Amino acid sequence: MQRDLSHSARASLHSDWPRRVAAAIAATLVALGLLVPAAAPASQSSSQSSSGDPSNLLTGAEATFSGTTGGWVPLNNSSLSWAQTPSTLSTGSLDMSATSTAWVYGASPKVAAIPGVRYTAQASLMTPSSASVAVALAFYDSSGKQINAVAGKSATPAASTWTTLPQAAAVAPSGTRTVALIVAAWTASVGQHFYIESPVLANPPPNLLTGAADSFSDTSGARVPLTTSSLSWV
Repeated sequence: MQRDLSHSARASLHSDWPRRVAAAIAATLVALGLLVPAAAPASQSSSQSSSGDPSNLLTGAEATFSGTTGGWVPLNNSSLSWAQTPSTLSTGSLDMSATSTAWVYGASPKVAAIPGVRYTAQASLMTPSSASVAVALAFYDSSGKQINAVAGKSATPAASTWTTLPQAAAVAPSGTRTVALIVAAWTASVGQHFYIESPVLANPPPNLLTGAADSFSDTSGARVPLTTSSLSWV
């Protein structure tokens, strides 16, 4: 015998309709092999970097400083110390102080690296007065000798403004055993402070999409519409 739905039942069915449609579409895509069901989120690994970035090869105080210099070293024309302020983080920042007017460098601890693997470096920086700064990657051989160094694009942050510096990226050359993140000030005044935080040294996985599939470049990159859609380049 047919029965009419109550007003509340009809309202419930109406409000649940988008979820039911989405579930039906997802089930169809899974059946066709076009969608892989999402796995349950894994618990956070205890080995994850304390910086909050799981890909960061700098771990613990190397990335957060947390009351120390994190094992960073003054490479050239600089001295390093920990600073509670200025910082956007509760763990403070690394203070790189210039002892000369140019070529002021500070380096992270070296971490193991593999020849032929692509590495990236990035950090945030603040300085009370204008200066030309950059991050770089330095590669070392088994004896600790520097093989090569590649800097990212230089930036001139506004005074007293935290700025994320342009990323440096390079493929480790033959003979590489370790890599370090470098923060460099190409220009400085003696005694000028460069505050550093959130350094990230990583080896991100390569992009399997190449050419137009990655950049599009006047095409749709050979992508195909799965259902009820069309694709075009704009």
